[in-house]
Amino acid sequence: VQIEGTRIAFLGRPNAGKSTLINALMHEARVIVDDTPGTTRDPIDLPFEWQGKKLVLIDTAGLRRRKQVARAMEKLAAIKSIRTMERTQVVVLVIDATQGVTDQDQRIARMAFERGKGVIIALNKWDLVVKDKKKSREVLLDTEERLAFLERPRITKTSIVGDKRDVGEGKAFNLDDLLEGKQARPWQELH
Repeated sequence: VQIEGTRIAFLGRPNAGKSTLINALMHEARVIVDDTPGTTRDPIDLPFEWQGKKLVLIDTAGLRRRKQVARAMEKLAAIKSIRTMERTQVVVLVIDATQGVTDQDQRIARMAFERGKGVIIALNKWDLVVKDKKKSREVLLDTEERLAFLERPRITKTSIVGDKRDVGEGKAFNLDDLLEGKQARPWQELH
């Protein structure tokens, strides 16, 4: 039985922060957060109401490059994540800002775009790059350049900070903008 609401899948590489973002949106530990790649294997549909709108947030397994997907469980998780994209309206591509856009991120974005999905880019862990003005500018420009095929990509700089960020209790930045699909305000305005 499919849950009613706009379906939003959080896709990206392992440890980009997909599960942490979902827990922060829901203000509780709904999905497991762990540094071990492969913690999330099956897509998890979570009903969520935001500003009176019914949404379904979908946490997915981190997608690795094909060469790195050797084990059967990881292959199955990757297939399930891609199938999840097929049954969503919106894809939030979560990119670790400390690593920038990878070839794999580009492939995921292109796949979603070609399937007619709304694509929102979450440059996550922005708090780790924002203090270095040159680095943060480079990351943002590189993201815009590498994802230019999205035709003016929606890029939101997100972060969840604090001791209990993994269980939905950290301080969140730009999550409303993420759900609205807005370009983020300058980070300085958030402090």
